[in-house]
Amino acid sequence: MARVFDHVLIIMFENEYRSYVMANPYMRWLAGQGIDMANYHGAMHPSQTNYIASAAGQLCGVTSDDDPRAAGSGAVLDAKCIVDLMQPAEGAAPISWKAYMENYVGELTWVAQPPYYTKHNPFYMFDSVQSDPARVARIVDAKQLLRDIAAGEMPNYAWLTPNIWNDGHYLRGTKFAPNIRYLLVNQIADWLEHELFGPAGLNFPGPESKLPANTLVVVTFDEADYESVPGGSSYEGPNQIYTVLLGDLDAIVPGTVIREGYNHYSLLRTIEDNFGLGTLGTNDAASGPMRFLRGEHFSWSNPANLAPPHVGDDGTYVPLATTTGIVLGTYSDRAYMVSQGDGTDAAAYWNSFDGARWTDQQALTSVGTISGPMAMAGTRSALTLVYFDAGGVLSFVTYTDASGWGTPAAVPGANASVAPVALASFADEQELLLVFHTAAGLASMTYADGAWSRPTAIVAANVSQVMPGSSLALAELGNLLLLVYVD
Repeated sequence: MARVFDHVLIIMFENEYRSYVMANPYMRWLAGQGIDMANYHGAMHPSQTNYIASAAGQLCGVTSDDDPRAAGSGAVLDAKCIVDLMQPAEGAAPISWKAYMENYVGELTWVAQPPYYTKHNPFYMFDSVQSDPARVARIVDAKQLLRDIAAGEMPNYAWLTPNIWNDGHYLRGTKFAPNIRYLLVNQIADWLEHELFGPAGLNFPGPESKLPANTLVVVTFDEADYESVPGGSSYEGPNQIYTVLLGDLDAIVPGTVIREGYNHYSLLRTIEDNFGLGTLGTNDAASGPMRFLRGEHFSWSNPANLAPPHVGDDGTYVPLATTTGIVLGTYSDRAYMVSQGDGTDAAAYWNSFDGARWTDQQALTSVGTISGPMAMAGTRSALTLVYFDAGGVLSFVTYTDASGWGTPAAVPGANASVAPVALASFADEQELLLVFHTAAGLASMTYADGAWSRPTAIVAANVSQVMPGSSLALAELGNLLLLVYVD
């Protein structure tokens, strides 16, 4: 796969909601100079978790802004990070990289005093970096960035962390963050416009930019705003942050707004895919890259018939039965469809789609006759179909690449009414949630490691008022599961 960009420069600022940043005239103008990522989110709270997530594709068990070595054995993180992909311990490095830290102290030690804070240096955290002098040497002061560019030595991957004032964490010259957030946003904008992007800096964006050709610049924040409250502290609202993609790439058209959801894991995956690095096998592997940079955009195709249809009892082809129901689920990079015949043909049929062709439709003989609604969803390990069998019992059957369709069984303890059901995967595609009707209302069960949980009544506000037999739809959105029903 050809590279879309030859260099990437990531600049990470601190602790602001997207709306606060967009209220600043310069930051709003800057968003209009490239691709405004209008639905981009941080990975977690607090700050340090987002820096670690950006490098490792996971939180690595870190939940605070404290030195990771302060807990447990005192060791730094032993997880893999993007450095392990960019600069392998053995063999030729596929790409070059450097981390530019403003006011860097020159050594990998924990610093929590202005102007440099180690918690904003994601590469400090990992043993695979700290234990390798060649990797440590690639963490340098931010002043080196302009020197490297002038010498024609800008790395393929460049990370820039401004100091604790220029990144908007504290008011300049203090250790204080005011509740009036525009003061910090203005501070960020002033540094970005007049120093880093100014004529004496990168002279960017524009035709006279000092950056090498085909460079992607990512201006982003670690997380959304932090608010103190009496008796403790909390984070309010969604973790939505300002992020803009800039540069001379063909795909970067000024004024473009992307409203699909992305986050730090998506950015990591985009960089991995662009440079052919593979993945770390963590959340980056399950995240979608920014395909629009390759000119790929989601759109509905023209309708097409599914072929071939199934064969009836008389040996002739008959149209795909759709009167009673069709369900679709994904597993192991394929889409699977189970359809139920109508009228005299209430048997189950299945086929799959690899993105280009549908397989021949086959009878799902182990299931036999279906007497009610169905639902289907996949996890990393299996595809699961939930349905009502010929006797009206809520049942399930699983499919794996290794074993095909298994033996159906009743969903234990469900006592479900023959009515619509909903099924969705969650927990990083490792578990399933099933929602179904009972005589008392809606109930749910989870399925993980081959076992169902006990049924749990859904007693949220107004759910007890659900219309009997209401259609149900269930989907995962970030760390939420959304249930849609008719009250």
